[in-house]
Amino acid sequence: KFQYINNLKFQNDFWLKQHQWYTIYESNEKYAVIATTPYSSNEFKLTLDTNIAPNPVITYTNLFKKVTHLKLFIEAVKKLSDKYFPNVRLLTLAYSKFNIEDLESIKTSVNLSNLNFLGIERGYTLDSPSIILEIIKQAPKLSAIAIPTEFFLSFFDNNDSCLFKSND
Repeated sequence: KFQYINNLKFQNDFWLKQHQWYTIYESNEKYAVIATTPYSSNEFKLTLDTNIAPNPVITYTNLFKKVTHLKLFIEAVKKLSDKYFPNVRLLTLAYSKFNIEDLESIKTSVNLSNLNFLGIERGYTLDSPSIILEIIKQAPKLSAIAIPTEFFLSFFDNNDSCLFKSND
């Protein structure tokens, strides 16, 4: 099985005192990354296989402040509890069955008020169109939604979505 690199080897005097570089170690089945903090990429993909090695030297509150595109894969929302993404503008969900409990987890880890774009990957569904409506209510800057056609058509069969549209 997958072996972790000891991230703490990168937390010695050379890195910490001389360069003041703090690092995290991220891994999944396809790749491993050792990166300085905060996380330097503007895109982060959280899968069930994604692991971020704990590092007692750094705080995680601003770790993902540069991330503007967050892609959450199947059941990865369970890994959000200790992470916070304050500046996500583009959120992509790739879930086999996304439900209201998953949305509650996202709301505590992602600042939805900055969201401009919401995407649902093709081949994935939500328990109910009401979940999209709840995200819309939490995301005042949302300007685009990309969802599979079959899911979009289900909006017209849902009384909540018709009511939400008529109240605008």
